[in-house]
Amino acid sequence: MALGFTLVLGGCGGAGSSAGPTTTGGTTSTIVATEAGTDSTSGEEKWTGSVRYAGTFDHDTRLGAAKCTTRWQGTLRFNVGADDVLAGSGDAHQVRVNCQFKQLPDPNPAVTFTIHGRRRSDLLGLRVTFAGYGQTKHDYGGFAVAFFNGSLGGRGYTYPMKVVGNAAHDSFHVDVDYANGIQHATGTVDLELRCACS
Repeated sequence: MALGFTLVLGGCGGAGSSAGPTTTGGTTSTIVATEAGTDSTSGEEKWTGSVRYAGTFDHDTRLGAAKCTTRWQGTLRFNVGADDVLAGSGDAHQVRVNCQFKQLPDPNPAVTFTIHGRRRSDLLGLRVTFAGYGQTKHDYGGFAVAFFNGSLGGRGYTYPMKVVGNAAHDSFHVDVDYANGIQHATGTVDLELRCACS
């Protein structure tokens, strides 16, 4: 059974759970979950969630100084295996931008990323690694710089997420110098996760 979602699939528990998925309100995403829940044979947990970002990117280049403010939103999904290793992916797109540049920014930039890491007790170490841009690559608002903490290569950036019951939610302040200090990103990354098991 396939479900479209932006944020939540219900329930969380240990191996052997067999409850089906539930959904909450929100706009439908292009992301599709195929079988939410805990695999009773492998003990694998399936997590889904959202990322939201609001921030400012200051540019100080040879073309002059300018400031862009932006908002992004996206989805992420990953599995936690019986060995507590995380593996998954996500994507995000710009929903609003206001730039001081004379030229108009690209209307719909997007970013894709992979998710790896490890679960330790009540903590998810969520390592996000930049995978690529969509067709429009001019991220004047600096989401990619902010979300990956300036690490757009293979190193990625880890968000520690404390698990409470079947959920994990936190907001992270961003303050990143980029490109030898000629660009600076400040803002807030908000992550909200749900485990789809009972």
